[in-house]
Formats: sequence, C-alpha cells, structure tokens
Amino acid sequence: MQSTFLKKLSYYLAAAKALGSLNIKGIPALPKSLFRNLPYNREHYNQFIYWMDKLQLSQANFILDIGANHADFSEAATAIFPAATVWLFEPLSKLHPELHSRVATHAPYWTLQPVALGASASTMNLHVDPLRDDIASLVGFSDDYKRHTQSDDSGTGASCQVLALDDLISQFPSPFIDLIKIDVEGFEFEVLQGAQKALAQTKAVIVEVSLMRQAQREGDKLVQMLTVLEQAGLHPVDILPSWFSATKPWLPLEFNILARRNS
Repeated sequence: MQSTFLKKLSYYLAAAKALGSLNIKGIPALPKSLFRNLPYNREHYNQFIYWMDKLQLSQANFILDIGANHADFSEAATAIFPAATVWLFEPLSKLHPELHSRVATHAPYWTLQPVALGASASTMNLHVDPLRDDIASLVGFSDDYKRHTQSDDSGTGASCQVLALDDLISQFPSPFIDLIKIDVEGFEFEVLQGAQKALAQTKAVIVEVSLMRQAQREGDKLVQMLTVLEQAGLHPVDILPSWFSATKPWLPLEFNILARRNS
C-alpha cells in the first residue's frame, strides 16, 4: 500500500499541477507556524483541489460547502476560484470560532451559515463525538460505524437548527450554483431531498455517500445516490472510495461522487 507520506505528496503534486503554481499552502511538511490561515488538513485541501480540477469547471461564481467542518474544501475552492462567493454550512458550534476567523480572512466572499440542511425546516439532535471536534451526525453513530471505527462512545447530543436549501433560494447571490459539496455523515439524501429546486440550478456536485450510516434505508445507497443525481441532470465524472474497513481494507465504506452537467 502507498505510504501515508507518499499519498500526501501525490495529492500535493496533483493540486499544484491543477493550480499551476507551487501550491505553498498545500505543502505537506510546511510548519503551520510559518504562515497564517493554512488549511486545517492539507491532505484534504489538496485532495479537494484535485477533485475540483476533475470537474473541469471553467469558472465558478457561487459555491456551497455543506458540512464545512474546518473549511478545507472552502479554502480549496477559493484557491481555484478566488472571486467566488462561498457559503459554508456547519451546525457544529465548537467549530464556529475557527470558521468565523477564516470567514473574516476571506471577507467579503465567504459567509458562514451556522445551521444544518435537510429535507425541511426543523430542530434535530446533532450527535457529537466528544473525542473529536470534526465528527457529528444527525443520524447518530450506528453499531456498524462504532465497530468499524473501533469506538464504544455513543457521543453527546446538541440541539441543531435544520433548514431546507430550497427555502434559502431567495437569498442566493446568484441564480445559479456552480458547485455544491456535501459531506454530512449519512444525511446526504435528506439534504438533497430539500434541495430539488437548487439542484436544478447547479452545475456540479461533490457528495460523500456513507454506506453504514442509515440502516433504515434499503437497497444500495451508492446506486440510489447516482440515480438521484442522474434524475437531476448531473452525470458522474468519477466515483472515489474514500474510507475502508479496518479489518477488510478491500471493502469501501464511503464513496465520494463527482458529478456535473454536460453543458
């Protein structure tokens, strides 16, 4: 298997090629103390740049980062499209101080929306992993998930405001969305259920599909997500396994789908 460093290096080189620059912010071993506002996870940052390059978008004016986490995707999107307006959706309150700081750095292009997205407006319980600041889910931590992550902690709960993306269309700064990234730990189908109008106005999508999170959803979730995207006129560019079983490294547990319109 490819070593961790070689994997990081390969993503850095791919991102540098996509940007046509040295990609200083993405250098794997660069001490964070030397520069302000480096990406939180440079491997993810470089990976996102590489994925966006695969989508071959000539330009982007409006981008949505749904499940922004530490904003590595938003940092990557701005590296490629520096004049794009980026909305970051992140309900996890302990990430908000960092996100507010990053939003201020990228003003006036970035806006933080401190809410979750779903099928309709509601208040839900956000299950939070107390051991990590970047893991939270509206569907909770299933037995499969805890087994594969070797975690016995069921997490803590926090009240979370949920909105439907379609209810926000009137606030959009543009009639079209160039790119939506969705990483919401198993809630991706609900997000898209509440974004049917928005999806019809979207050029490209990057969506993470968890195969373990929603036991109540019958059938192959990867196939179902591809069907949802195809019905919206978004066709797959690539399907990338992103997480594997610790005991069965050949078994993908999550996929990232890159999809876009043909025109």
